[in-house]
Amino acid sequence: MKHNVHKSLPLLAEEQLQTLISSSPITPSHLYQLLRSIHHSSAALRLFDWCRLRGLQAASPSHAPFAFQAIFQLAARENKDGNFLPLKKLLLRSNEQGYALTPGSATLLVRSFAAARSPSDSLLAFQTLDPSLRCTDLCNHLLASLLRSPVPNHRAEALSLLRDMLSPISHCLPNSITCSILFFTLSRSGVPANDEILNLIIQITKFGAFAIDTYQFTKVVVGLCRDGRTGKAWDLIYAVKNGGGAVEVPVWNALLTGLSKDRDTSRMTLVFSDIEEAGAANVITYGIVMNHLCKSRNIDLALQMFDKMTKPFSAAGPDTVIFNNLIDGLCKVGRTCEGLALLDRMKTHHCDPNAITFNALIDGFCKSGDIDAAFELNARMVEEGVSPNIVTLNTLISGMCKNGMVSSALSFFCEKKMAWANARGNSVTYCTLIGAFLHANNVSKGMELFNEMIREGHSPDAVTYFTLISGLSMAGRIDDASSVASSMRKNGFQLDTKSYNILITGFGKKKKMEKALKLFHEMSEAGIKPDVVTYNTLIDAYCKAGDFSMAQTLLKQMMDDNCEPSLVTYGTLIHGFCKNGDRDGAVKIFQSLQDSKFEPNAAIYNVLIDSFCKSGGIGTAVSLLDQMRSSRVPPNIITYNAIMKGLCEKNMSAMAFELMEQMKEEGCDPDLTTMEILSGWLPAIGETERLRWFIAGNEAVVS
Repeated sequence: MKHNVHKSLPLLAEEQLQTLISSSPITPSHLYQLLRSIHHSSAALRLFDWCRLRGLQAASPSHAPFAFQAIFQLAARENKDGNFLPLKKLLLRSNEQGYALTPGSATLLVRSFAAARSPSDSLLAFQTLDPSLRCTDLCNHLLASLLRSPVPNHRAEALSLLRDMLSPISHCLPNSITCSILFFTLSRSGVPANDEILNLIIQITKFGAFAIDTYQFTKVVVGLCRDGRTGKAWDLIYAVKNGGGAVEVPVWNALLTGLSKDRDTSRMTLVFSDIEEAGAANVITYGIVMNHLCKSRNIDLALQMFDKMTKPFSAAGPDTVIFNNLIDGLCKVGRTCEGLALLDRMKTHHCDPNAITFNALIDGFCKSGDIDAAFELNARMVEEGVSPNIVTLNTLISGMCKNGMVSSALSFFCEKKMAWANARGNSVTYCTLIGAFLHANNVSKGMELFNEMIREGHSPDAVTYFTLISGLSMAGRIDDASSVASSMRKNGFQLDTKSYNILITGFGKKKKMEKALKLFHEMSEAGIKPDVVTYNTLIDAYCKAGDFSMAQTLLKQMMDDNCEPSLVTYGTLIHGFCKNGDRDGAVKIFQSLQDSKFEPNAAIYNVLIDSFCKSGGIGTAVSLLDQMRSSRVPPNIITYNAIMKGLCEKNMSAMAFELMEQMKEEGCDPDLTTMEILSGWLPAIGETERLRWFIAGNEAVVS
């Protein structure tokens, strides 16, 4: 009888259903099977409603959740185009009628909505399920759905779920799948690693070892280190390690790279020790650590590691990269001969030198001034079949230019740009030569090379323009330098503070103050903030031009711009006022200096003392000398000569004798100026013996 009912029920009329049900009551399990066998969820729902309205026990509130599970399964199977709206409507109807979800229904709904990229609906289904019926597997499905969503609220819900899973009373403890979901989330490119997720992963590791995908783990560590959060990467790795999880060598290497970027040598040492102790260090591990040691100029430690690698039965032998790092490190600290010896050892370790190897050595010998050795290496490079490249060319040209061989460098360039296919010159080549010729005051050749550079199709960059501006300014061609700056702007480059300062200095030296001030205003208009050098340069130029009003205006503007005056600023103003004979103005600036955080130095005291001595204010000069001593600024021979000359002009011999004794006590040796003052004055006033006493012990100094 049951079989007949099962087969025909969806197609029967109401009267026939009534007859069948009265003759063979439908149990909850029977109804579940019937509903599952119907061809469509809408027909199954009509049957369920018919049974519910007839008051059948199988459709009562206590059994309805199982019936709805069958309808949910039908609806899920029917979906073929990603439209889960019918499934959501069924869930809402189930909730409206007060039917609790079964664990099976909840799992089905969470998975289905997750597949449809509808985390909000997954969350709704999860929250509908009685908390006591939830399980880790269901939590993981919801967690993955929420963490894939870009909506911030979904991320917050995911974190809340994780906290619940980690609570002491949770019966949905996290497992390896939970951990994998979190690592996958953190490893996604473009998604910043959330600190709270990292902290929760660290808590999860306390539950025991979890299998973590090494690729994803490495991506997470690389991302953290790239974002400057190497400390967080450290915490995560050691939490996994201490929890018994496997940390493979790529993860350790990623951490070492981050620590090297942060220059954290102490932590690098600890990590390397752990890797080595586990026998996991590979050639990449050694390479990262040795490269860091070389860059830190700790070459001897790097060489110790190298010796360990080259011992018999070493787990990681050196490769060409290791040799290159060591050779480059040795050359950078001036130990080029040791670098050359390593080149000879490469073959014994089956490592072939490449262009990087030879370029490092050539650069080392160029910087040490041994150009002949650099060229010998270049010849060896060609003999061994290693093609010179643009770095080789630029290194040799730079070395020759720095060693005064500018014409030879140009001849070498003309020869090699035809012979070396991989090294025909670039903007760096031309910039080096242009700078060298300008520095040698050969402006015409420098500009000729600049024009050639453009003809050859090498667009000048900011460095090229700066080289021209600097070189032309140094050669006194400030108008030409200004013209280059204009071309630089037209070509889309912006002058930086250093370039403006060079131009302002050049116009200041030529006393073209209007142009210097125009550049100063142009800086602000371009959004470039003048620095202390800018202000000091202008203040000095206006002081030398005798425009002290403008100099003081600039000092005020400097402070208004929150650009703190330096000791040079105060010294420039004091020197300017003194030179102009305005000692009152100089004293006011000196008082401002004393109110600042700077202490006057001997040079500033000497300017004031010399000015007062020349104007007859010997008393003020001596007071300043006493102030120097009380401020623990040792007077020097310039100080004593200025006062001695002032005392001589006033014929104040008694004070001069005291000063001579002080010089003896302080060990301040006289110079030719001192002896010239005293030898022309003391014998004339009958103090030849005192002069002899003063000279005694200072003959070598005087001569």
